[in-house]
Amino acid sequence: MKRQVRLAKYEYRRKRKRFMNRLFLFSVIILIAIFTLNKVGAFNVISVRVEGAERLKSTEVIKVSGIKVGQSYFSISPNSRERDLEKIPLVKSAKISFNFKREAVIKLEERIPKFQIENFLEYYMLDEDMKIISKESSKAEVPEIKDNLKKLNLGEKIYKDDNKIEFFKELVKQPVYSKIENIDLNGTYSLFTKDGIQIVIGKLENLDYKFRMLEEILKDIEATAKNARIIELDKEDPIVMVDDHNRENIEENLDEIQ
Repeated sequence: MKRQVRLAKYEYRRKRKRFMNRLFLFSVIILIAIFTLNKVGAFNVISVRVEGAERLKSTEVIKVSGIKVGQSYFSISPNSRERDLEKIPLVKSAKISFNFKREAVIKLEERIPKFQIENFLEYYMLDEDMKIISKESSKAEVPEIKDNLKKLNLGEKIYKDDNKIEFFKELVKQPVYSKIENIDLNGTYSLFTKDGIQIVIGKLENLDYKFRMLEEILKDIEATAKNARIIELDKEDPIVMVDDHNRENIEENLDEIQ
């Protein structure tokens, strides 16, 4: 019995050793083949393709990536080149891959302008993270932020305050976003709609409640054709001030909405 166990162990070790030797030999052959193919240019990039670039020029993206036709796949470090691409203000994320057509594919996710801020007749476009992504000579169809900012640099965030950034991120998700013309951050934080309604936000707290109430108020204004001028969300009970046919600035308590 013991002899059979020893023979079984010996046979197992012999087969395992033979398998490892074959695996090693196969690996060496593969490495030699790859090395040879690489030497003759079989892994060289023959074209570079950019996907997802709408505002950026493909030539600019390829230049920043540093990928050149004729380079070997193995000489390219995708991670470091992706980081270089993500330094472009308009780029949110970048991914580099290779395919069997010997193409290097650069896939981008661009940042989308959500706000703008004017500075000496130039318009700085901002995404929802409050990052400056481009500088334009003309005004865009996105809400304009009114604030006293001294220094504006491409690729940098205009605010470091997390509460402000969270406010703008939340605002983009709201139905009212498409109706906003200006955002005044001097004094009481206020939104101004394209219809001329001032929406007083006040302190950047209880935003979920304020935006929920605002949506209901705007629906009520539309349904009743109120000539609203000011919506005060900074009060315990939100207030709408309207222009009536016979009087101005009538305060209406909105208990029925709550």
